[in-house]
Amino acid sequence: ADNTGGRYIPADDVDSLSDALTETVVFVPEPEPIAPTPERPTFNLIANVSIGADSPPIDPSSGFRFDWDLEPKDPSVDVAALPDIGRQTVARIYADAGKYTLNVAFDGRMTGSLDVDLSEFETSEVTVQLDAGYVDAIAIPLNRNIGLDDNDFRWTMRNIETGVLWRGASNRISELVPAGDYVITFHPGRLDAITAPPERVRVDSGESVQVESLAPVSRVVLKANRAGRELTRREVVFKVFNAQGTFVADRFGTMTTYLTAGTYRVLIEYRFDGNREQVEETIEV
Repeated sequence: ADNTGGRYIPADDVDSLSDALTETVVFVPEPEPIAPTPERPTFNLIANVSIGADSPPIDPSSGFRFDWDLEPKDPSVDVAALPDIGRQTVARIYADAGKYTLNVAFDGRMTGSLDVDLSEFETSEVTVQLDAGYVDAIAIPLNRNIGLDDNDFRWTMRNIETGVLWRGASNRISELVPAGDYVITFHPGRLDAITAPPERVRVDSGESVQVESLAPVSRVVLKANRAGRELTRREVVFKVFNAQGTFVADRFGTMTTYLTAGTYRVLIEYRFDGNREQVEETIEV
């Protein structure tokens, strides 16, 4: 009676006993374990950039920084509430679960995008591809002992198709640029009118192009003397023009400059005994 809840069940034979036991034994299932709540990761999106289909992600130590933007597919999502990724090589963020378009831009000249589906509890690591390549170019003076320093150069690099221009001041170019055809010109002495022979290069997606540009330049020193003494910077100015009449450079006082081979016209304006005078000379380099 204790096992049957106070009920009396007759059991005169084996079958009755079996039925009685069936009624008195009640199966109580084990409670199901409570699944632990998963921890939310610090970031649910880690995004890299590559410059081609077969290229590895750009190393954060490269110094290149990219502008990132996360665009929701769902128009009801408040864009202002999305995290500000900022400008960095590798993007690491946490955003609400959902479908997005991840956009990346570099230097205002290159863009890439990728659709991503973010989870609340999992981290997605993706790579956005740019159609780009590296240019590593160096200008080498033919005569290294004329005093031309590595910083005594200016360079330009022009995309032939788009006309977009890059500029810098050194004898070396290390740039990430869109794939395409370029003309690279080094200007010894940082003089726009003085150029080493232009180099035309093709930059393919994911490739690194190396260029050596020979700069055949000479060091030219101009001085003005009158009545047995050298005129000072307060007394004389030199103005140099090339054979086509294009202005090259000017300087007060003794002038040191770097010129490529050719004919130049030098206009010398000076003051002597209170009078201003002007003479012109032609020099061959």
